[in-house]
Amino acid sequence: MTVDVEKIAVGGLCKEGGCMNYCRPQLIDFGRRAAIVCGKDIRIIDVAAGITDYVFAHHRSKVVGLASHLGSLYSCDDKSRIIVWDIDGRNVTIKKNLHFPVPALGVVEQLAHVYKNGSVAAVICFPSGERQLMMTDLENKFEQRDVLINNISPGANSFSFSKERDFCVGITYQGKFSAFEVVPTDRANVQNKSLLREHERKRRFLAQKRTFTCVAAHPSEKTVAAGDNYGGVEVYYNIFDSHYRTSRRLHLHGLAASDIAFSIDGSELYSCSLQGVLMRWSLRQGNLRQKQPLPQLNAPMTLLSIEGASLLATHTDNSFSLVDLVEYKLKNLFFGLGVSLSVREQISSPGQLALGTARDLKPDSVILSYDPRTQAVVTKSRPGHLHFYSSETKQQLFMVDVVSENFRMDAVTYRDVTHVTPALELAYEL
Repeated sequence: MTVDVEKIAVGGLCKEGGCMNYCRPQLIDFGRRAAIVCGKDIRIIDVAAGITDYVFAHHRSKVVGLASHLGSLYSCDDKSRIIVWDIDGRNVTIKKNLHFPVPALGVVEQLAHVYKNGSVAAVICFPSGERQLMMTDLENKFEQRDVLINNISPGANSFSFSKERDFCVGITYQGKFSAFEVVPTDRANVQNKSLLREHERKRRFLAQKRTFTCVAAHPSEKTVAAGDNYGGVEVYYNIFDSHYRTSRRLHLHGLAASDIAFSIDGSELYSCSLQGVLMRWSLRQGNLRQKQPLPQLNAPMTLLSIEGASLLATHTDNSFSLVDLVEYKLKNLFFGLGVSLSVREQISSPGQLALGTARDLKPDSVILSYDPRTQAVVTKSRPGHLHFYSSETKQQLFMVDVVSENFRMDAVTYRDVTHVTPALELAYEL
């Protein structure tokens, strides 16, 4: 049951759990393991087995971002503390304790990116609700900050950085108008905007009647992909060249696009939505099999993480799907514990994709029971399903589809589990 991100033990009672889908996971060890944020902790997961290898518990407040750089992991909490650490098996080495220089009244909301030179970018939120994407050199004693993008949208899918090109892209909002901005991130260019050549300056792309919901920067080319509230994905080429700029509109998802990601070499594009379908697009010229859907990946997807030949999809019900990109098939589904949201609650605000906590839900929407036969805690997360969780091993034992009805769209009705009787055996033996 997703009630609190902290684990509290009082006598023989234990309350545990937490939302694990508000930060983008990091695939490490060539895609064999994943680092997933859960409250104050970071869990290192063996993605093939779906079990926890190690829990990094060195932060004192909520972790709000995770990034990798040169084999090291950077984790940041909402108190602006950044820890640089390495993990080898279960051996963890803390290399540095740093501090992000936050402006007055500002709070770090997301750790966005770590550059090749060690500079860090983060999303800073102010009491007025304004968000700024800032970059800084953590080793600089003068704590100098550079603002890359103003009025950036919330969420880990609203910004992206090119790995080999010096630019970033972020979704912005100004009143009712949505757009995304492409900004050069080379520190000399950021500080001396008047010296920039025409093709190196900031670019702004308006959404017209659409609303951008996610963006991705190409790893090696000056190309950006953007998803919108109509389920469309559009690829913009030559973004800094106003004379030769082109775009190409791809597949329309049934619901708003929730995240997009380029493959490591940039030859393929992956997109997902709250519809639960992963779409792969080949960007090579003359490819006969241009698109490949991978449907029914559990609950609605919110974030995509790619490393090598592995893709990790984050779902709204705290579950994660591991996809082998070579065979293009689902390899594993793990976790999935959390309170249940209705379909309408999950898709009513595509831009706000973090799962709410129990305090945001009505009491009658939460189920919590105990199965003496399996010694498991029983709760629900995905509509129509029951989850059996072992508090001893801290693993999900299995998931049961009680109603045997799936939902696909907001207009489609679905049946949910509303209560569990003491004779729990009947719920999953019939």
